[in-house]
Amino acid sequence: MCATYIHIGSIGTRTERAIHRRGLCRWEDFERNAPRIDSSRRRRILEALPRSLEARRRGDLAYFARRLPVAEHWRILADFERIATFLDIETSDARPGPDALTVVGLFDGRCCSQFVAGRDMEALPHVMERSRILVTYNGARFDLPLLRACGLPFAPGVVHVDLMHLCHRLGIKGGLKGAERRLGIRRPPEVAGMDGYQAVLLWRRHLNGDRRALPRLLLYNRCDTVNLMTLWRLLLPRLIRGAFGVPCDGV
Repeated sequence: MCATYIHIGSIGTRTERAIHRRGLCRWEDFERNAPRIDSSRRRRILEALPRSLEARRRGDLAYFARRLPVAEHWRILADFERIATFLDIETSDARPGPDALTVVGLFDGRCCSQFVAGRDMEALPHVMERSRILVTYNGARFDLPLLRACGLPFAPGVVHVDLMHLCHRLGIKGGLKGAERRLGIRRPPEVAGMDGYQAVLLWRRHLNGDRRALPRLLLYNRCDTVNLMTLWRLLLPRLIRGAFGVPCDGV
């Protein structure tokens, strides 16, 4: 089911696209019907595919992460979405420091868990250290550095996919809300049009005793977190076509 070949030494995007034009989107198909490409590349792929198939069977993400450029780690997510964690955080300041974490949302495709400062944030490290793939929007510059500054653990070799960079690659500029609008993702009226600064204000209102503020902030964070998976699934067919030149059942 995997369409990726550039993790194999000396196999570049041109060779990969040529393989896909022959309809060999699955590694198993290549093994059965190896195309007449350059003989050394053909031999290299045939020698490497059993290791790739075994690594995929074991769920060895590190095997692929080491061999793929970071910009192509979305291919790992495409095969292992079932174990991915979609993550978004809220803070008490627009330019936060290590003590500014207020809400962390985690979505595994079924359940959205939210951890709140002063309530249950101490339970977050146990959950975080089990996450093997993290999916964020602008997380490379914002979410993950702040979580690290707060001393929160990550699984060894955790794979991170930042959807912002994938959106920009596809010509979808701006923040998460702008990407959602471009792709037709809607939010409930209670939080439609809200942004990160308004989330900061909601936290301050919560601390000042406004009982309506925290539920609205949590709804906002839930949308930020859950919508990441919706956004990812809308981006994936475009990424596949851009990478391989043809639609494919899987990567």
